[in-house]
Amino acid sequence: MVIEGVRIPPRTTLMFNSYIMGRMEKFYQEPLVFNPDRFHPDAPKPGYAYFPFSLGPRSCIGQVFAQMEAKVVMAKLLQRFEFELVEGQSFRILDTGTLRPFDGAICRLRPREEHKYKK
Repeated sequence: MVIEGVRIPPRTTLMFNSYIMGRMEKFYQEPLVFNPDRFHPDAPKPGYAYFPFSLGPRSCIGQVFAQMEAKVVMAKLLQRFEFELVEGQSFRILDTGTLRPFDGAICRLRPREEHKYKK
């Protein structure tokens, strides 16, 4: 197998790190800047650089459902609460199959005014 001109010997295990690939200027313009437009359906998608659900014929069959579920849950939470990170948070990442904050993410939640007195 040859990848970008480099011959890979047979039986070599390749590991792809989504954390690193998401921060490469080769794939994303200004990769360290938060830009939600990067994920817009019409935005250009660099081939094989974003793979939270794996790639190819064995990718996760629940991908579309999981993405829709995440959007609905986030929309409901953002409608009802204001989020504020507690000071002193670490931004270290733990890479164990999926990425997560090493020390967690501790937030303060305040009900938004329009939802404060509703049940």
